Amino acid sequence: MKLLPIIFIVTIFLNFSCAINKSLREQYPDKLLSDDYGILNEKDLIDENDELPIGPIGKDSNPAPRWICAKNQNLKFKCVGSNIKTEELNDFSADFYMTIVDGKKEYDFFYRGQISNERCDERIELWKKLMDGENYFCAAGALMNADRENEDIISAAFYRFKTKKGCDAWIEGDC
Repeated sequence: MKLLPIIFIVTIFLNFSCAINKSLREQYPDKLLSDDYGILNEKDLIDENDELPIGPIGKDSNPAPRWICAKNQNLKFKCVGSNIKTEELNDFSADFYMTIVDGKKEYDFFYRGQISNERCDERIELWKKLMDGENYFCAAGALMNADRENEDIISAAFYRFKTKKGCDAWIEGDC
């Protein structure tokens, strides 16, 4: 008999959690392209820099960041280093790439500009820690070619990466 109140409270909590997530998808259908698996909150979906309504993906849509969430096994990321040492980085540079496969679509995220090999490796290690023990992640990026019909591969400039454990952003401290 003592379990009945606990089961009732847990059921109410789960229903409330689902209602919040459904509400986010309803409120921000153009910014949240998938289920968020309880990872995102309203702050993640509001961008203070959005002066224009984001609108549905299309030829004239605002390039503001959009979120896609998926199972961890649908994510691949890598650093592609170069043999060129840059003065700006005072290190060898690397390009950072991340790919999310979501059904028939593939989202290829890229880092805006090169970063040091060391910073790229640090980012991958951080993401592995954020994903450890989690089933899902979310990533945000400004979609570059989503307006093309029948486009199976969509390019996106990386903006943020998030799990229930934490967040990482292109601009440090922007989570």
